Amino acid sequence: YFPLEDNGTVLPAIDSPIMPWNNSGTEQTHRYVERTLVADEGREIYAESNITLGGCEELCDHRLACHSFAFSAEQQSCHLKEAKVTLADAARLPAYLDFKTYMKLTPLTTTTKVPTPAPT
Repeated sequence: YFPLEDNGTVLPAIDSPIMPWNNSGTEQTHRYVERTLVADEGREIYAESNITLGGCEELCDHRLACHSFAFSAEQQSCHLKEAKVTLADAARLPAYLDFKTYMKLTPLTTTTKVPTPAPT
């Protein structure tokens, strides 16, 4: 894991209690739309290597500030972004490796976690 802040400082580990992860008891599954890598990707809020596209989507689903991400299948690299990307946003020219931008759409499902009662 190598979470990054835009000034280059390293953020706490993924399981750190001070990371702004969605732990409200409600999980949302979003749909993502692939497009060409955008010119203005916005601020990077987290990055991880050795990950699949599905893993990257899951990371973005659970990160409150994540509205899009850049993913490379060749590099197995995921970069979560704060930017709310649209199809109208300018593409990065020239493109970088095989990276694509994935835009987060509205949630497909919302499920509420019900706490398991403690054994008696």
